[in-house]
Amino acid sequence: MTRRPEKGRGLFYTRDSMGSSDLAPPRYVEWARREAARLGVTLAGTPEAIEGMIARKASADGDLYLDYGLAGNTLARPGFEAFRRRALADLAVSHLFVPLRERIARLDNPVEAVQAEIELRYAGLTLVFQDEVAAPFRTGEQVDVLQVLPALLAYGASGKFRRDLARKLIEAKVRLAGQGFTIGGDPPYGFERWLCSTAGEPKRRLEFHERVKLPGHHVVWLPTAEAELVVLRRILALYPTTPAARIAAALNADGIPSPNAGRTYTTAGGHTVPVSGLWTQNGVRNAATHPALEAVMEYGRRAFGDQLRFTPTGPRALEAGDYGENKKLLTVTNPPERRMATPVPVDRPPVLTAAERAALLAVAAARGQGQRGKPRARGDAPNPLGGRVFDLNCGWLMYRYQRRGRWCYTCGLYQNSEARCCDHNVIGGAAATRFVLACLRQRVLSAGAADKLRARLRQLAAGEVGGNPADDRRAGAEAELARVKRQLETAGRNMALAADDDEREAMRATYNGLKADRARLERELAQSSSSRAGAADPEREVAAALAGLDRLTELADAADADVTAVGALFARVDVKLYLRFRREERGRQAKNVPAGGVLTFGSTPPPVPLYEGPVDRPVIKRMIAAGEPVSSVPGNVSPGEFVTGQSVGGSANVKRGTTRCC
Repeated sequence: MTRRPEKGRGLFYTRDSMGSSDLAPPRYVEWARREAARLGVTLAGTPEAIEGMIARKASADGDLYLDYGLAGNTLARPGFEAFRRRALADLAVSHLFVPLRERIARLDNPVEAVQAEIELRYAGLTLVFQDEVAAPFRTGEQVDVLQVLPALLAYGASGKFRRDLARKLIEAKVRLAGQGFTIGGDPPYGFERWLCSTAGEPKRRLEFHERVKLPGHHVVWLPTAEAELVVLRRILALYPTTPAARIAAALNADGIPSPNAGRTYTTAGGHTVPVSGLWTQNGVRNAATHPALEAVMEYGRRAFGDQLRFTPTGPRALEAGDYGENKKLLTVTNPPERRMATPVPVDRPPVLTAAERAALLAVAAARGQGQRGKPRARGDAPNPLGGRVFDLNCGWLMYRYQRRGRWCYTCGLYQNSEARCCDHNVIGGAAATRFVLACLRQRVLSAGAADKLRARLRQLAAGEVGGNPADDRRAGAEAELARVKRQLETAGRNMALAADDDEREAMRATYNGLKADRARLERELAQSSSSRAGAADPEREVAAALAGLDRLTELADAADADVTAVGALFARVDVKLYLRFRREERGRQAKNVPAGGVLTFGSTPPPVPLYEGPVDRPVIKRMIAAGEPVSSVPGNVSPGEFVTGQSVGGSANVKRGTTRCC
């Protein structure tokens, strides 16, 4: 096994769990550079470099590794994993610089962190902390308990710190909640954050995410956003009689921005995404029913945290109900006895009275009854024709369901009437999707349309080949690389002319930093060259796009089919499939099979009137009992006798979002 040098290259790692201490990482890098120079170890990295990593949310840059905004309750962090991989694989590395052991981890089980450290030390690496230097272990050497005991105590103390901190934070939140102040989060629509004294006197409005520490003062939400209040009052006036989806559509049509419009949010994958700025059904409902409208603050609706959790009496330990499969922690909804409701300390009239808000909550509950108990659609559930297949025998939308690994569309009236009306009309989901794709391909490749499509594709491909922004970036990188090379030559000459070792060591850090910049720029230029080499010819792009049309009908059966993309395609052309069914005798069984239908695109009206009444199962059952019509084709549908033992419960388990669409 090749031995590591005693004074080779060093790597630096740190972590910031809150993602707000942007001044600490540069100071840590300065410390690491001083230690590396003292030990005679090469460390490429500057405070400016780690500031750039924070700005672009990078976890690695040269010899610097960072986890910013990530908690230390797990070792599975991108920055630390990359740091550990390179430390073990790169035999030129001899020293690892970490400010403190708590920057590595704050685990509930400190033994895991000690094991990770022992692995690095057995690999011949020296760990340099601000308060200790941990020497490497020799191969075959037995670990001395006294050598790892300081590490065990340090990691144990850092883990205990998280639990103590969680207890203090929850106790502080309970105190604030008891006085009606906010304990975090953004205010609801129409409200703003205000700095308020404990006596209930508002001092001043706070800017977005502004933080102020003033003794005897905390934050409250007050309805002072005048422009938003005008829209909010419009929503409150419409909500009792108008569905939230229609209110959202009207607000979007008027160009009224939604809550948090113009801001960004971070996805679970760490990507920054702008808020759409469009109103949604949930956004309207939340704005119309928030408890702050009646000058009351509610706390503890949901419980989260991996140490302790919020209750009105203080922190509680984790329970069995806080864990899901594989012991994964869940965010759970608290029962009413574990929630708090406190009046706002400021003496101002509420937007709504308690009775008015209770009436709106009753309206919201009644409207949500049809969705209650239905599972949410998952990303891997194929449903490309959701809301686009209709039964002409009754005028109802056909709902998706899955049984024995096969997904189909079946009559919604048959399901929601519990087999009393219409019939068990079913079409296979893959077959219907394949049919619609084939029709779409035929329409696109019809006489005249194919030539227009080919001309348009050629125009788009030629436009992409023309002005390429990557060329500008490449030119900038080449100019930067030339500048860095000139600076390297100057730094090398200066090192050769240094008067003593101190001057030489001082210049070495600058020289190593320039070398790291040169390597980074060369990598960027190499990647840019490979991308340019792979650029496609416009005619080849057009041919590939047209060839893809021939595979449209294969997408429905492909194991790796992107059903989301197929569904987006159907939505873009607004396809609707209307089917008529007839009964056929097949052996000793009678089945309803498609006997014909109509396929439309765009704004083409339906071939028959569609059912536009209620669709919830309890309402349908009451309408049938009262003799009211439940179909737009009464001549073809009549209530029948319920067959004992017949059940459509499984097929009626409709996914949320599969709504009536007409």
